Amino acid sequence: MLKHQSWLYAAFLASMFICATAPAAVEPGKQAADFPPGKFTDGNNYDLNEFRGKVVVLFFFEETCPRCRGLVPERNKMVQSLKDKPVKFIAIDPGHTLADATMYARQTHLAMPVYADSLRLMETRWGEHISLENIYQFKVIGPDGKLAAYRPEDIERLAADAKWKYKDKGYNRKLSGAVDAFEWNQYSSGHVAAQADAPRP
Repeated sequence: MLKHQSWLYAAFLASMFICATAPAAVEPGKQAADFPPGKFTDGNNYDLNEFRGKVVVLFFFEETCPRCRGLVPERNKMVQSLKDKPVKFIAIDPGHTLADATMYARQTHLAMPVYADSLRLMETRWGEHISLENIYQFKVIGPDGKLAAYRPEDIERLAADAKWKYKDKGYNRKLSGAVDAFEWNQYSSGHVAAQADAPRP
């Protein structure tokens, strides 16, 4: 009897510890949780803290879900419709490697970089659990760096308060690749693009 009670007590303490340490979902108005160290399918590194003044849309998705694959054209249409606004879309692929995420992006032609959240750390930071029962979630981060909405329908409204840092400064259109990289703080790739795009004498 005593042994059984000890086991129940230990199980109770373990459950309390799990509940106490499980991260709560990021609520609207709260600071956005940033990416852990990791890899993106476009080879860049993104820091949400550097995107202040712009809108960032995080798209968590379940890679093994056929419906998610079928909805990629709709996602791409949304990205295309906002390409001229200070809005960045980044997908998060929980539980999969960079190779998996890269193959998925290539096969589906997903028009946004994908963060390979192989250890589910980004998912955990946002208090989510993506699965076949919860196949995708949107997190829309406003220009103030805080979670502002969960619906794609709100992106346009939030983008009205977002500002470009370089794109509206009248740079030569031939440098558009470099300017775009600089806009999102990708300076290494921006310098490479600048050298490739620079007008030849």
